[in-house]
Amino acid sequence: MKDMFEKASAEKASRPEVKDLERSFIEILLHIAVVVLVITYWYEAIDAYRTRRNGDTRILFTTIASMGYFFLMIPEVMHPREYNYLNKITEENARGEYVGARIFLGCVRLVGVAAFSPITLAGWSPRVVLALVSAISIPSMVAYCVFRAKRVKE
Repeated sequence: MKDMFEKASAEKASRPEVKDLERSFIEILLHIAVVVLVITYWYEAIDAYRTRRNGDTRILFTTIASMGYFFLMIPEVMHPREYNYLNKITEENARGEYVGARIFLGCVRLVGVAAFSPITLAGWSPRVVLALVSAISIPSMVAYCVFRAKRVKE
């Protein structure tokens, strides 16, 4: 078991580091969309609490969405070279893999926070929202991974 972890950390250390890896337009757009959603959630939750229309529930789910956002920001602190990848990272594919991983994390963050939209903004049942988000987001994330894997192999 220890040998497996040493092998994995040695493989990560051998990955090329891309120095000038700037944020792409899509990454910035995804981040802005999530921030706008969180601000909207808090505005609506405070408004609902003031007018006494199911405010406690909205504040609870807004807090959960905000915590999810901040926890999903933790990987942003690390360099993408530290992430886990399906493909071997080489000099040729490093930039594309790193940018693709950051875009994928931005999509996960957006879907994770947007899942609370119907609950906090429209007052839907959490069960209905979970079913809808699962039905839409999981297949789309899997399709994205398959698309990226096929594109890298070509």
